[in-house]
Amino acid sequence: MMSQMSTARPQAGLRTLGARPIGLGGTCHVRRRVATTPRRTLGAPADGAAPAPVAATAAAAGPAVDAPPPPPASAPDTAPAPEPAAAAPFDWQRQWYPVAALECLKTDRPQPLQLLGARLVVFADSKSPSGWAVLEDVCPHRLAPLSDGRLTKSGELMCSYHGWTFDSQGACTGIPQVAFDPKAHATACGSGRACVKRFPTQVAHDLLWVYADASPAAWAEAYASPPAAGLADMGVGSTLELKQSWFQRDTPVGLDLLMENFLDPAHVPWSHHGVIGSREQDARMTMALVAGEEGAKEDEDGLSRDSGFKVAVTNAWQTYGIDFRPPCRVRHSIADDMSLILYACPTSPGWSRVFVTFVGRVGNPQRLPNAPGMPPAIRAVANFLSTVTPLFHADIQNNIIDGDHAFVMQAERTFWERGSHTSWRRQYYTPSSSDVGVISWRRWLDRFGFNLPTLPKSAADLPQVDRMVVFDRFNQHTKHCRHCTRALRAVNIALGLAAAAAALAAGAAAAAFALGGVPALARVAGGCGAALLAAALLAAALLRLRPKFLGGTEYVHAER
Repeated sequence: MMSQMSTARPQAGLRTLGARPIGLGGTCHVRRRVATTPRRTLGAPADGAAPAPVAATAAAAGPAVDAPPPPPASAPDTAPAPEPAAAAPFDWQRQWYPVAALECLKTDRPQPLQLLGARLVVFADSKSPSGWAVLEDVCPHRLAPLSDGRLTKSGELMCSYHGWTFDSQGACTGIPQVAFDPKAHATACGSGRACVKRFPTQVAHDLLWVYADASPAAWAEAYASPPAAGLADMGVGSTLELKQSWFQRDTPVGLDLLMENFLDPAHVPWSHHGVIGSREQDARMTMALVAGEEGAKEDEDGLSRDSGFKVAVTNAWQTYGIDFRPPCRVRHSIADDMSLILYACPTSPGWSRVFVTFVGRVGNPQRLPNAPGMPPAIRAVANFLSTVTPLFHADIQNNIIDGDHAFVMQAERTFWERGSHTSWRRQYYTPSSSDVGVISWRRWLDRFGFNLPTLPKSAADLPQVDRMVVFDRFNQHTKHCRHCTRALRAVNIALGLAAAAAALAAGAAAAAFALGGVPALARVAGGCGAALLAAALLAAALLRLRPKFLGGTEYVHAER
């Protein structure tokens, strides 16, 4: 019962969500319907409208009722109020976004990318300061995807449909169909219609960044400052360094729901039981907005269009900070001067690309933070796995993604079936301050980020994705990750060798048993039997490991 829950007071100096309450009022359990006002069974109130009032009191000795009487006329409406209009919305186009971990890029071929719904192609470019060129993934001839092309010996991008070639600036350098006429060839290649749009690129913190605006005016602006959501502002490159290589994975969840997940530490003991949390641990948690960085322009709720917001998290063991930096970075400053860094790159409606790493003090050999709330056994396993990147990706990072997005994808579809991005006020019931991060993100999105290009207008804008696609580790991660690709190749080779060794051992054992009268051969038979058993055990272990790189196995919380 809500009346039995104790509410922790915010720490001194912390700022709560102003005069606006963070959730809806209390409710009572009901069992029997009362014939009063007709009940609306179809449809829903308009977006941003207050929910139907629910009584918060019931007589302790009185009978349970199905529909409590309406509250007094003076009772306050506890639904969060609609957001005030922003003076100027956030410009999602004129921003730098991480689009790929450098170690996930191949230098011998073009690769497709997506950013804010735009299809792009990336390929190695020795003439660019970043070492990479990013163009629109459309051939101007007949609209074929250039990412299905190839690189010529001179490093140009060739469309495999008709052989047109383009340099790293997007200029057309060859049209085979008119190459026999030098004048016509030069005219055709020199036409503006033969060019491909090029996007600004840079490399920072082992990530390739792309500026989402390719207009001529945006080029000078793009290079005037480093990525706003980069890591330089927190000291990476000077006092801090990356402690892990980047984990990268595509996921069928849009930016709005994915950011909710990133800003919600309260779900960890439940969603990630046995991976990085435990359902048996103390789940007490409070959150409150805190003052942002000095000089940031904040409104009365502590939200800043360009700097985002920060929240303080207090659980049973510690107080730490979480901050959101537009357009797509979340940092958890967990412990021991170490932080968890999360990026959510908005690729297309209903899809995002996730990047994860840890940063810590330069020279500190520790690879993971000593989070006080993590059970000791789980912490020991995680610390060991962190030293073996493929296993860390398979057993920790991919399990975290699978454990969350098994139901986040369905929650996203339900959200958009029931309303627009502002309808969270009537759809969500958030009586605990542990949802302050989620509420702050939703308010920031309503107030500043409502023009996000990949934000759906309804469920019809979401792609039709089979549930099992959520667990497709190979296409979303492994085939891009050099660590996991090598590990999968090694597993496949080892499986073949184990099968061959088992066959040889079985054949030798059979021959030895057939000649069992010879003592020496009897000993050989015993050795072959042991070898056969060892090969079988190795094959069993490899067959258990292999699916961790391929996926396709449903993550069932009821079995964990």
